[in-house]
Amino acid sequence: MGLFGGSSSSASASNANSPQLDAAMAELDMITDVFNRLVESCHAKCISPRYAEADLNKGESVCVDRIM
Repeated sequence: MGLFGGSSSSASASNANSPQLDAAMAELDMITDVFNRLVESCHAKCISPRYAEADLNKGESVCVDRIM
């Protein structure tokens, strides 16, 4: 028995390249891309390039909240 209750035989290895797995990987790539673009957009619009403090100030926090 495999780690997640499946068979550990060679049949499970052939399922590793299934269309469902490919679709899940593509979806994960798309979600990661959306997240990264959102972070870049928020950073460009709301965060000053000069870091004065470790935490966000009030204006930066409000800006980020509006974008989200």
